[in-house]
Amino acid sequence: MTKVDERTRARPRRGVALSAEPSPRLQLGMWGTIAIFAATLAATVWLTWPTPPPETSRAHAFRDVDICVLTDARGVTVEPAKTAWANLQPVASSARVRLSYLSVSGPQTAQRAGQFLSTLVQRGCDTVVAIGPTQTAGAEAAIVAHPDVHLLTVESDAEAAAIGSRVATLIPARVDLGIRMVVEDQTTMRIPRSSGRTGVRR
Repeated sequence: MTKVDERTRARPRRGVALSAEPSPRLQLGMWGTIAIFAATLAATVWLTWPTPPPETSRAHAFRDVDICVLTDARGVTVEPAKTAWANLQPVASSARVRLSYLSVSGPQTAQRAGQFLSTLVQRGCDTVVAIGPTQTAGAEAAIVAHPDVHLLTVESDAEAAAIGSRVATLIPARVDLGIRMVVEDQTTMRIPRSSGRTGVRR
């Protein structure tokens, strides 16, 4: 019978312990895969993200000149006001000046028209175009108190057709005027004029 060494029999067996954590090489591979996935996702989002439309400027530069039209209660929808208004628009646009009209409300009398002309002067109108016999009579009476404002009158279709060229001659040269920036929220920035009005009235 073979004799067994007592020291060998008493020696306990040693097992191999398995680590619960992955090896450094495996960890490196996992993080590399995650990094590649994240980079690919970011690139995809960047390429597919909608591009916002370019912003357009909401500010418009106007010369500090106001051309104002005075009409009866019907406004610029009837002749000769309709033709006069149509001929004034390209003049104002080309010269970059402001153009507006004011309709006389209430009694259609010369006295009432004169009151509305004074309103236009208070608003800073440089040139007033009175359209129709009633507005003409009222404006001519009221303009005496405002010699620094130009007054033009329109009582016929022929005068309405020619009003654009007449107003154009009254717009001062650009070097004599400041600029006002009119923004959408109605705030204004004003640069004072270098000279006053001409004082010509026709």
